[in-house]
Amino acid sequence: MDIKIIEPIKNYLKEFNSIEEFNNFYSLNKDELNQMTTHKLNKMYNVKGYRITKIKGELMLKKWDENNKRDEEELLFDKLTKNAEEINNRFNKNTEEINNRFNKNTEEINDRFNKNTEEINLNISKIKITTDEKLKKFQEEINGIKNDISNLNDEIFVIKDDIKKIKLTMNDVINFINNNLIKNE
Repeated sequence: MDIKIIEPIKNYLKEFNSIEEFNNFYSLNKDELNQMTTHKLNKMYNVKGYRITKIKGELMLKKWDENNKRDEEELLFDKLTKNAEEINNRFNKNTEEINNRFNKNTEEINDRFNKNTEEINLNISKIKITTDEKLKKFQEEINGIKNDISNLNDEIFVIKDDIKKIKLTMNDVINFINNNLIKNE
């Protein structure tokens, strides 16, 4: 069994110099042409100064100037460029928001740590440690807080790593869009 290879249409199958030429061809191949999309028809056949179109299912020729095509392509390029800029702006805004949240959370964690450390130190200074058991209990509390801080620092590291991945992914998306825009010109 052979696999069919589909390639883009690069050259017109047939070019017509006049509407009459196309009308003669159309009348001979009406059923086949009516089944194709106008996009495919315009890729396969060229009627000088016209584009093939369908209105309410009826095949027609529309006056066409190559400048129109360039204008449409420029509008599409401008629209794609604007969309890429909007995506980039949203990405930057989201990145800034994530960084702000991250910094705020880090400050809150540090503040809680400092407050807890101050409270513990204040309590230690107020209380005379009379037995090894009380000392051991305070040490366990401090170690627990240090473990919490260590866990929070690990979470902060994971968040930073996720932010880096998000930035790289967004840069890849923007590069992909930009590369495809250039290829489509």
